[in-house]
Order: sequence, then C-alpha cells, then structure tokens
Amino acid sequence: MRKNRYGLYGYVSADYPGQAKCVLAWQVLDGADLSQVGSAAPRRAGIQMRVCDARAQPAELIAAFDSLRLDL
Repeated sequence: MRKNRYGLYGYVSADYPGQAKCVLAWQVLDGADLSQVGSAAPRRAGIQMRVCDARAQPAELIAAFDSLRLDL
C-alpha cells in the first residue's frame, strides 16, 4: 500500500525477463476523498493504471500514481 493526495492505493509489480517491468496500481475514492476537488465530485470513482518499461525500476513506474491529480 502507498499513499497519494487522495489516500491509500494498492499496487503490484511484475518483471517479465528480457521484456519489461510493469506496475499495476488501483484506487477507489469516495465522495469524502474527492471533496477537495469540488462540490460536483461523483460519489465514487475507481482508478486503475498500468505502466510498463523495459529500462525503469518499479519505484520509477509507480511515481506517476504517487503524484496523480484528478480534474473533474
């Protein structure tokens, strides 16, 4: 588990030898989590992101989710 500005999220990394390293991250937000982005925020939102790169390390791949920003 890790945390970004919207709360905790889960992730898993995978290494495909000779091909790429991948990270899958997911997060479910409820209305309380989204209150900072405006009063018209949906009651619940789910986010999934998969990032792969042959040369990057998992920590580099997950960095994009650490700094995730939602504009609704």
